[in-house]
Amino acid sequence: MKNPLKSYKFWIEAISAAILLAVGLVGIINKEFLVPLVVLITGIAILIFAIIRFIPLMKTLKTNRSRVLSFFELAVNLIIGVVLFYGAILIFKDSDAESGFSYFAKKYYRFFLGGVLYLRGLCYFICTVLFKEETDQIKFWTHIAFITLGVVVCTVDNITPQILAFIVAIFALLGSAMLIVDAGFNYGKYRKAIKTKREKEKAKDNKAIAPGVDKPSEEDKNINIPVDEPNKQDETYIN
Repeated sequence: MKNPLKSYKFWIEAISAAILLAVGLVGIINKEFLVPLVVLITGIAILIFAIIRFIPLMKTLKTNRSRVLSFFELAVNLIIGVVLFYGAILIFKDSDAESGFSYFAKKYYRFFLGGVLYLRGLCYFICTVLFKEETDQIKFWTHIAFITLGVVVCTVDNITPQILAFIVAIFALLGSAMLIVDAGFNYGKYRKAIKTKREKEKAKDNKAIAPGVDKPSEEDKNINIPVDEPNKQDETYIN
């Protein structure tokens, strides 16, 4: 039995594209609309990243010093994630507040984000260089990028939730365009599969008829062909 989600995947893609397109257009027109959304997404992402890493890290790190340092990093991430999550909810309620927790979360957003990135890179290099944890080239250059981005985000005044909201809007528009193309492609595959199935059934019906013999029509089927009965042989009676 075919998976209905796979067969009708184009509907999900089309609806998702419509949502992303709406978010992108509204974000381009009014960046303030996306500010609480950007803060909320950042807080949730930091929380999820901290939660899913906790148990694997504690089980696989070689030294207790690495575990303690990683525990400290994850605890800081959880605190920042909760701050941004709660701050985003308050911003949704009152986006024009110039004091209070929502204002604090929005004003210092870039320091929270930059701090998480910088702390990830710093803890990585401490664990690998000082505590001799395993690493590879990809992880090395990735965490160099984390430290660099962390410093840039914290020091550049122009990196605000409004700027990031504009970037999110651009990505939403690009994502919607990709989903629209993919949905059209998958719909074409869906219709092609229906056509192929219909042609296979037709070929199967034709295969049941002997080659070179025309398929009988309904009138031919209703014609009664007389059949001669065999001559009865003389029966021999024995008295």
